[in-house]
Amino acid sequence: MLGGGQLEVVDVLARVDVFGTIHLLSEYADIAEPHWRSFKVRLLGQLWSEDSGEPVRMPAPHLSPHQVAERVASLEQELRAVKEDFRRYRVRTQISAKQHERNVLEVTRPCWQ
Repeated sequence: MLGGGQLEVVDVLARVDVFGTIHLLSEYADIAEPHWRSFKVRLLGQLWSEDSGEPVRMPAPHLSPHQVAERVASLEQELRAVKEDFRRYRVRTQISAKQHERNVLEVTRPCWQ
């Protein structure tokens, strides 16, 4: 409730779940700017429905800070592995190119040398 009255929810723009509380960034019919509201998980179903009785579209929750940290660590490890694989590929390619150059030089070298 903003301003002490019941407001009609037009749309829910974002959702963040943290420690049993759901934070929603919502657009309201009578307010120009979206506002954040917080609810305990058990109360959410009772509080959020449009006047028509149809449920409001609820976006998927965003990741918690802990989940973000885990995901970042996982991606950093994956990136290190990809960089190492690329480094190895580049070294193999350079070795192969030098061997190919050496073979070409041997084939094109005049016989009298």
